[in-house]
Amino acid sequence: MSSTASRRLAITGRRLLPSLGGGGPRAAAVSVDTSASMLRLTWCDGEECAFHFLWLRDNCAATRHSSSRQKLISAAELPAGLRPASAKILPDEDVLQVVWEPDMHESAFSAAWLRSFSDETRPLRYVGSPAKSLPQFSFSALNAGESKLRAKWLCSLHQCGAILVQGAPCERHTVKQVAEWIGPLQNQIYGETWDVISSDNAINIAYTGEYLGPHMDLCYYESPPGIQLLHCMEFHPEVVGGDSFLIDAFQVAEELRETNPQAFMDLTRIPATFVKDHSDRAEPVRPVGGCPTRGLARPPIILQLTPCHAVSWPQVFMSYQRPHISLNAQGDVIGVFWSPPFEGPLRARGEDVPRYYAAYKTMHDAISNAPMIRHRLEPGQILIFNNRRMLHGRAAFTMPACGGKRWMRGCYVNIDDFANKVNISRRKENYPDEGDPPGVPYNRVGNQDWSSGRAIGIP
Repeated sequence: MSSTASRRLAITGRRLLPSLGGGGPRAAAVSVDTSASMLRLTWCDGEECAFHFLWLRDNCAATRHSSSRQKLISAAELPAGLRPASAKILPDEDVLQVVWEPDMHESAFSAAWLRSFSDETRPLRYVGSPAKSLPQFSFSALNAGESKLRAKWLCSLHQCGAILVQGAPCERHTVKQVAEWIGPLQNQIYGETWDVISSDNAINIAYTGEYLGPHMDLCYYESPPGIQLLHCMEFHPEVVGGDSFLIDAFQVAEELRETNPQAFMDLTRIPATFVKDHSDRAEPVRPVGGCPTRGLARPPIILQLTPCHAVSWPQVFMSYQRPHISLNAQGDVIGVFWSPPFEGPLRARGEDVPRYYAAYKTMHDAISNAPMIRHRLEPGQILIFNNRRMLHGRAAFTMPACGGKRWMRGCYVNIDDFANKVNISRRKENYPDEGDPPGVPYNRVGNQDWSSGRAIGIP
């Protein structure tokens, strides 16, 4: 490992969950490079990793509170002139022990934990799921609450980006019940839960029978929703069209990096504008007259949204600027934002305007030609997908003369609550993602976490 890579490694500390680091090769040797302020650790399989003195001392477990595990000393308070007075491996425990000058403080580090940082500087290129259909899970089995099945369910969603729950009761509370297996509902301008039914004079194209192109919901939020659930309550067999489809935006971004690097870089640099402007509407996101579904078994066809307990929003004017593609320091894709219906005026330097529009068209064409998962939902099915990663859309449809309808009931879960639940499931159930490259699990959450991997474990 070069000294440059070692220095980058030593200051970038991230991942892995401690319980996932054991059982591997044991530490074999340690050496101290005082001139570079590095301590080098070698494992029995030849893997070598270098850690800066400051990084090691800052991550000493002895400087954390015993029960809360919070740091008691900040990095700014470390003594000047830090260097090891001694460093050795305790082979029985597979632990690195360091005594520090000038204060003779003693630190002990799990060698397995340290090894989890050995791939720190490697760029992690996203490998999309090859699935052409949705992994399916039974509502009744998940509702039984068996922890290993719930862990598999969550990790399948994390890996594939979308899953299907079968056999869910067509009751208004069901989508909320399933969402709360992941985390609390994410409230937003539409309330905690909402309904998608076609209507006249719709305030959103989603409430028409028009084609709904691939997009991400609520890009005009600083923190757009993470997991989206769509519960099919009714889908009349004579409705023509209306299939749902999903496209892996991360996979599209990586392919764009390979096929058109200039367009890719322009979309990481030039910010798009996302806007929700209903400031001229008296009731921009709620039906006039309050909640028309209270006490009714089924909502009337004129219903657009039913956040019965939501805060009334007299006006909505939200705007947010960000590039379509977000990268970390290693160049890994950590976020993709794409929502053509809610794009506002581009605000960029004059020379960037033609670059943006050329790159935008390239991205649009790549999305249009990307592989997709297509599915016609049936009553009792719940489509669950990662809104931060999977672009979703819907084919145009026409309503039957008999008056049947297409009714979806939905809600969101915050992306951080989902990431937390995946981390806990992995730690408690030791349930890794199938298909992860060996040793370099990729963060498919899409929450712009610079770690590009699993959660950062503390020593």
